Amino acid sequence: SYKHMPKDVEGILYDKYVVSEFLFEPDISVAGFDGVEQKAVYDETLKCYIVPKYYNETLQSEHSDYVIKAMKEYARFLSNKGSFSYVAPFLDSKSRLYTNIRDVSVTWLWKHKEHRISEETAEEFYKYTDNVFSCRVYLKNTLINYSNKEHIEIIDVTLYLRYVDGKYLIYDMVNND
Repeated sequence: SYKHMPKDVEGILYDKYVVSEFLFEPDISVAGFDGVEQKAVYDETLKCYIVPKYYNETLQSEHSDYVIKAMKEYARFLSNKGSFSYVAPFLDSKSRLYTNIRDVSVTWLWKHKEHRISEETAEEFYKYTDNVFSCRVYLKNTLINYSNKEHIEIIDVTLYLRYVDGKYLIYDMVNND
């Protein structure tokens, strides 16, 4: 995540500590910048303790509808069923992402008469600072051609948002496999 952070924000960085020859199984925990404590769990494959990411349920409840709506507009735009002007209000106009999406050509798209969006989810909300967070959004965009055949496009992205002029805007996006 550090590759997607604004200059003044650190992403998720891990420090590795090596301690051996415990007399008893240790109880290890760490606290993030917001003071939330997480228990480390032992990973048999890696042979070490790891701390799972702490996802922020408050951010999820406050912003799920917003990020899903943003990605629905993005899907409509990519499906040539909506214009960039519907996506733009969700994007930081000073970001490279804004320019990249604005310049996408949708004329190559599979010819279709309609599209349906389903299976939308927003999860994995992670707070980096009070003004920067990321989340994962998934949705299924089904395109239906004139022969009623379906073509499915999956949008599964991690969005990075920052607080700009009174609202959160998407400044970066990564496709998930």
